[in-house]
Amino acid sequence: MKIRLDVDARAELRRAVAWYEQQRPTLGEDLAAAVKHALIEIERAPERWPIWRHEPRVRRYLLQRFPFAIAYIIRDGGPYVVAIAHTSRTARHWLGRIKGSTKRPV
Repeated sequence: MKIRLDVDARAELRRAVAWYEQQRPTLGEDLAAAVKHALIEIERAPERWPIWRHEPRVRRYLLQRFPFAIAYIIRDGGPYVVAIAHTSRTARHWLGRIKGSTKRPV
């Protein structure tokens, strides 16, 4: 099943790409490419990445070059990304997205 992203996760990615692009031209593009690669990897083998939180069962993919984690759950047979979060942030800012997420993917 195709990977789905929460609308807030998409917004997080847009903000991060814009910020990195301001720091150095093409750096934002590099972040976007790293996230795209990660999403392909998650889609190919969603069970491969470690469980980050047990309740709810959230998995995490850590980017190598950038300090970001992709938090996702397995829902309706496929991965659902709830956050593309800077690693300095706590899960508190995105955990609420999981409960009502059935209508949120874009």
